[in-house]
Amino acid sequence: MTIFHKQEPWWYPQAKGLAPGESVRINDSIKLSFNGRSYFLWDFREKEGENYEPMMTLAEKVAHMQMVNAQNDEARKAVTLPMPAMKHPGDWPSAAAVWLYQAGLNNFSIAQMGCYWNPDLERVVVPFQRYSGEASWVARRTHGNGTGPKYLMPKDHGREGGGYYPGWQYTDTICLTEDLLSAYRVNKATGLNTLSCMGTSLDRGTRAKLAQRYGKVLLWMDPDEAGRVAKNQLARDLGALGLWVKRINSVVDPKLYSDEAIRKYCEEAHA
Repeated sequence: MTIFHKQEPWWYPQAKGLAPGESVRINDSIKLSFNGRSYFLWDFREKEGENYEPMMTLAEKVAHMQMVNAQNDEARKAVTLPMPAMKHPGDWPSAAAVWLYQAGLNNFSIAQMGCYWNPDLERVVVPFQRYSGEASWVARRTHGNGTGPKYLMPKDHGREGGGYYPGWQYTDTICLTEDLLSAYRVNKATGLNTLSCMGTSLDRGTRAKLAQRYGKVLLWMDPDEAGRVAKNQLARDLGALGLWVKRINSVVDPKLYSDEAIRKYCEEAHA
């Protein structure tokens, strides 16, 4: 349980000197942390948290937005993971953790994916491997209108190559999804090789590499209009390369299903 304070709590004076991403233990049972937007107290003994986000003046808000935009631009210049990293979801803004929990992830799988909260960028950073084998990352804003674009990626890395999760079942088959979380969930639930298109299209070079490596492709895009159009286009493009293509039609995004339901959809498509 977390208590959200509207008035300044007793512990705020001890926390307000923390830099974004920092935390401090003030006694054996209480830890204070700052995620760049709000301050958080966690009581290990009572298993309860308290949250406080100070109100900013207009001038402070403008200065804060300028700072975050500058951090965003700086982060995109490098392929290396942007720091600092807050790795425990309990220290994140609640909306950031909820975004991953709603996709069926828990604290173990969040750690396995390497996801973390970057308080300078005010985004969740999701590391991934491109189909070419290169390491990359994407940072997503998860709350409010925020500052800057919803997604950040290194400038030298477009969406080419997608995000790849190697599997151990049906090694002649790969499942394509729109987003990384769906690709991860399908991979862990089924053991299939999965590739996130990082959107609704896949570059020509990666399509050619898939045709050289695989015989079958399962297309499981999101069920909205953009996803349906993308699924049909990809089916034509991949089929023209000689691949056996099967479309998976579902009511919600792949990541929103249980592992059992994901397995059922994929098994029926692969049969």
